[in-house]
Amino acid sequence: MADEDSLDARLTELEHKQSGTDSKLDELLALIKGDRDKMHEESTQVVESRLDRSSMIQEHVRAELARKDKEKADQATQDENESLKAQLAKLTETQPEPPQPRRERWLIGPRR
Repeated sequence: MADEDSLDARLTELEHKQSGTDSKLDELLALIKGDRDKMHEESTQVVESRLDRSSMIQEHVRAELARKDKEKADQATQDENESLKAQLAKLTETQPEPPQPRRERWLIGPRR
């Protein structure tokens, strides 16, 4: 009977240890599965951010090109305005030169 009691005690102890081991194993499997799902989500986010990065770069490049085009257009408009102002300044009336006396025309020739 003592052998049976010690055998039952040992068996109970082994069953207790095994159930503890099983529960720890279940926890580890849950962690691994959770990590796998988490890792999958993280990798999906990384891929999406890389895909978004190229579209963001395209947007930045397009914005920069649009800004440069606008600067060129503004510069062209400013240059055109300056040239029109210069032409307008040339079109203002100037004082006529006094007529060349006949003797100068006859001796020197007509003015040029």
